[in-house]
Amino acid sequence: MEFYTALGKYYDQVFPLGEAQLAFLTKYLDKPGPVADLACGTGTYARALGERGYAVAALDLDGEMVRQAKEKTKGLPVTVFRADMREAAFLLREKGPFAGAFCIGNSIVHLSSLEEIAALCQDVAGLLKPGGVFIVQTVNYDWVLAERVAQLPPIITEEVRFVRKYIYEKPGDPIEFRGELTYSAGEGSKTLVNSVQLLPLLSGELQEALAGAGFKEISLYGNFQEAPHSIKTPATVALARK
Repeated sequence: MEFYTALGKYYDQVFPLGEAQLAFLTKYLDKPGPVADLACGTGTYARALGERGYAVAALDLDGEMVRQAKEKTKGLPVTVFRADMREAAFLLREKGPFAGAFCIGNSIVHLSSLEEIAALCQDVAGLLKPGGVFIVQTVNYDWVLAERVAQLPPIITEEVRFVRKYIYEKPGDPIEFRGELTYSAGEGSKTLVNSVQLLPLLSGELQEALAGAGFKEISLYGNFQEAPHSIKTPATVALARK
């Protein structure tokens, strides 16, 4: 828990609002919504969308993230829940139908199996109105596995260094994601290490899950600037329309 308490303190430095991400969301999410933010973190995008006139239902499993998200979004048309994304269908059914939903920041791969990915896609489809969209972004695991990527570029700010390592035996195995957070502590520094298992979700598997949930139009991009997706792009961004 010490790792997540520390990460919560520096979260907005490590993962600041991305202008490309926000532009993509506002381009494809119909205003005024409502829209669902699955795994909202500290509420950075929920707040940005709320400030732009969207009604947002946001949820995250981590208590400190939820506390910060609620604080950030006071006075905005944003409701924040502490919940697992797998609870979205039950938790949000009375607030729909939704114009759109998004799960970005490599969050969906915290689910443990392709069956759970498929179930989430079905749940989201059930929350959306006809023509609604589901936006999903992950690290491009086609690239990670093909190139045997062992570490993503470190994130370095004035106050913190965040190193991200991938540990796995062979393609198809769950990936151990090891985060190493170094920050100032007194006159020196302190490093905390945490590991979590991630599902190496391939782009084709994500497309199959979305299609199986009934999404009719599915586009894949290599980033939020809508570059073509390939095995060389560092991200997978899926735009699926019901």
